[in-house]
Amino acid sequence: MKKTILGLLAVFCATQAVTLAIVDLVTVPSPDSPGGREPRIRYLEGGDTIASSLYIYVFLMACVGFIAVAMKLGLAKTLFRNLESAIVFVSLFLLLQSVYPQGTFAWLAVAAGVAGLKRLYAHWLLATGLSILTAATVGAIMGMNLSIVPVIALMGYLSVYDVIAVRFSKHMSLVAESVRGSRSTFLIEMPGMESAVGISDLAVPSMFVASCALTYSAMGALWVALGGAFGLGFAIVVSDKKGMVPAIPFVFAGSMATYLAMVV
Repeated sequence: MKKTILGLLAVFCATQAVTLAIVDLVTVPSPDSPGGREPRIRYLEGGDTIASSLYIYVFLMACVGFIAVAMKLGLAKTLFRNLESAIVFVSLFLLLQSVYPQGTFAWLAVAAGVAGLKRLYAHWLLATGLSILTAATVGAIMGMNLSIVPVIALMGYLSVYDVIAVRFSKHMSLVAESVRGSRSTFLIEMPGMESAVGISDLAVPSMFVASCALTYSAMGALWVALGGAFGLGFAIVVSDKKGMVPAIPFVFAGSMATYLAMVV
């Protein structure tokens, strides 16, 4: 169990470190805030309102509904395989485009090549590395385009959904079983590990870390990441005793505890 906790926490911490690196790479000095920074390319407008987080949540729930229908029709494995390729492609392209906007066609080729490589060579190291990079990219872009309060609201919505999906509807267990053993980037599972975490358990706290890095500082973001790591570690311990548990509420609680300690 100790090996499992250390391994998964290492992946979590690596994701948050990559998130901070991405924030540094894709932001430029802000003309409106001396000493501050802003995204080189802004993908979302109105990210400073609670409504923006609600719109994103509704969109995510619509995607969940689509996945649920596909699973009912017996198309889960095909769906997840193609969805994985699409997410790896899009996230890598957006990352490269955000770093150097002039390289569009080259970045399309690179992103397609990496997504194709993952389909052909599903080694667990490649899968884990892409899980970290994808989660960090999605989290960083979302966090940089949303301000702190909408990010907290979105994490709250997703925490409630995670509890429902794991404890009540049970469909999250079905999703995990659909991809378990396939070395999918959606599920971080490594040889010798007794437990696994989903990519959302990495991406959701990355949003908070990225937003804190822009709003406060890299050090403040590190404190939030540390709180999230503590929450995830506690979730893994609980899951070892009681079976699968919703990890996002634990990560959210840990992140919020260190955030409040920092700002109050």
